[in-house]
Amino acid sequence: MFGNFIETPATPGDQDASLERMRQSMLSGHNYKAAIFIGGMEGIRDEYNLFSKLNPKAILLPIPSPGGYARTLFERTKSLPQELNGAVDYTYWLYKLLDVDLATKRRASLK
Repeated sequence: MFGNFIETPATPGDQDASLERMRQSMLSGHNYKAAIFIGGMEGIRDEYNLFSKLNPKAILLPIPSPGGYARTLFERTKSLPQELNGAVDYTYWLYKLLDVDLATKRRASLK
């Protein structure tokens, strides 16, 4: 169903090691320019930290309105506009902060 699905082997009996292996595989396999973080708990924290380490020049954009750990990340990121804090429809902010041209043609699929 998903053209970019990659299964990462589990570490038997060790969920934390399995998650770390999956995150390493997921976040190191591409030269990312940005990451958006929404909601979450400690998994968001771990992915944020790993992503920023592996992609030091990338834009990190935690979205605060759904809450979760992404809100904490937003509050710690002083470079983001405070107007985003109350935004419910944050599509405008994604385009603005990620510098996406609305006229850019989008791909129909990931393949």
